[in-house]
This record gives sequence, C-alpha cells and structure tokens, in this order.
Amino acid sequence: MLWLRHGERRGHCGIGVGDEDIRLIAEELSGLDLTRFFTDAVHGTQELALAELLKPFGITLKSASASRTPTIGAQTTQEGNEVRLATVYAAGPAQSAGLSAGDLLVAIDGLRVTPSTLERLLSRRKPGATIQVQAFRRDELMAFSLQLGPPASDRHTLLLTRSANSLRRAWLGT
Repeated sequence: MLWLRHGERRGHCGIGVGDEDIRLIAEELSGLDLTRFFTDAVHGTQELALAELLKPFGITLKSASASRTPTIGAQTTQEGNEVRLATVYAAGPAQSAGLSAGDLLVAIDGLRVTPSTLERLLSRRKPGATIQVQAFRRDELMAFSLQLGPPASDRHTLLLTRSANSLRRAWLGT
C-alpha cells in the first residue's frame, strides 16, 4: 500500500511518505487504532517487548551481542577519517560526562581517535574504567572524563520454529 500511494510513479519520483502516513495506512489495513502503539514503539524510548510480540508467530528473539568492548553510550558516525557523536544516549556514559551529539572525538587518553581506532582504544579498557576524552564542540576543544559502560546488547538473532512458516503465512494473509 505504501508503494502504491507513495512510491515511484511511471518513472517520476514518488511523493514521499509523511510522518504519519505509515501509521494511517497500518490503521486502515488493520482496522485498529494504532496511535498508542506508534507513540510507544516508534516515538518512545522504552525497550520494545519484541520477544513477547514475535513469540506467537514462531519467532524467537535471541541476544547475539558478541562484543566485549565497553561502551561510551553513544552512536558514532564516520566523516572521512573523523568520528562524530551522532546520538548520545540519555543517562549513558557520554551524556553523564558532558558530551553531546555533534561533538567530534579527537582523542582518548591522549591517543588519536579515527574510525579504525575507536573500537581498539575502547576494547583495551573494562566497563567502569574512566577514560579521558578530548573532543571539538564547534571550534572549541574540550576535555571530558568518561566512565565506560558495559558492552552494548544491541545485536540479536531471529530464530524460526518449525511452525513459523505457517504462522507467518496466516499472520500476513498469504
């Protein structure tokens, strides 16, 4: 339905999908009021009960985080050979230290930070260790003392049970 209403039209660019279009189409197709679900699941910050939601369809959600690297509590982005904080998680180590989204990481404990060195610099430490971070905020060089958090648990695997295919077909109506 999204493709039919918002997708490519005879070689021309589509009209785009507005913020509420997905919710409105989902409500139209399901006949349900999904306002609260979208408020919580899309716009909210609480962990989703994915394991519970997927279980009736024969899908098991298994945490597959293999990383033992402590976290700074932020999502980074690569800009050439530089590392910038894209998102700083609420109440995480970076925010507690005073770092903000948009800060450009320069050094950790006096060693230059690049996209290829960031993970290695962090993996040398244990969760709870304090590191010194230097970062540019706009044009000002700033120093921060950051206590590393536990490894992120943001990697998961979906496991299908034998009944998953028939359950999924019934769920999707195919």
